[in-house]
Amino acid sequence: MVVDQILLSHKGNAPDYGQAALSAALGSSLGLPALASACLLYAFWIAVTALSAHGFRLLFARAALNCLRDLRRDLFHHIEYLPASFYDRVAASRVMTRLTNDVETLFEFLSGFGTLFGEFLPFFVAISVMIALDRKLAFEILSFLPFIGVATYVFRLRARNIYRQIRSAVSNLNSNLAENLSGMETVQLYGREQRNYATYDALNRENNAAENRAIHLETFYNPFIESLE
Repeated sequence: MVVDQILLSHKGNAPDYGQAALSAALGSSLGLPALASACLLYAFWIAVTALSAHGFRLLFARAALNCLRDLRRDLFHHIEYLPASFYDRVAASRVMTRLTNDVETLFEFLSGFGTLFGEFLPFFVAISVMIALDRKLAFEILSFLPFIGVATYVFRLRARNIYRQIRSAVSNLNSNLAENLSGMETVQLYGREQRNYATYDALNRENNAAENRAIHLETFYNPFIESLE
């Protein structure tokens, strides 16, 4: 609005969502020139956007943390009533991994979902402006969306298996570490330091390999999506 309608006096076909009329009303009521009233209106919307984004982040983060609090509480209540045979089969460190690492991973997922949800409105506003400016060019650009969808689907299939391997590797690593720490006297008494170290090193390498596979997949997917954008 500032560049096209005020500075260049160019009446294009881009929608201004009533901003020109609002700026004119603001200028007439305050006795400001057109450029000053437009800049004042722009500053107002920037402040509204910043406050709204800040409030959204706070509310969503609070909601996500409350969900995780309830989840941890329910999980702890659940494990208290599991039969003793369960703990004969499953190491306590594996249960600890579920209550700590996996719950934190869920928090990262909820935070990412909140960020994605906050991008919906700007996305559809941008599409409407693109169609208003040049419908043919807009649909040519939007034709890349199926490629993004297919790439995301393939990435999701590959990433799901890799991140399952990571969670399993971390669980095994924590389980082995807890068993060694709790039974350190027995380990030293029987001189098993080197054998236990080799076992832990193998589990650590397995986790490292899974993490590297995830990094390689992400470093391929992200630049591919950015190149289409």
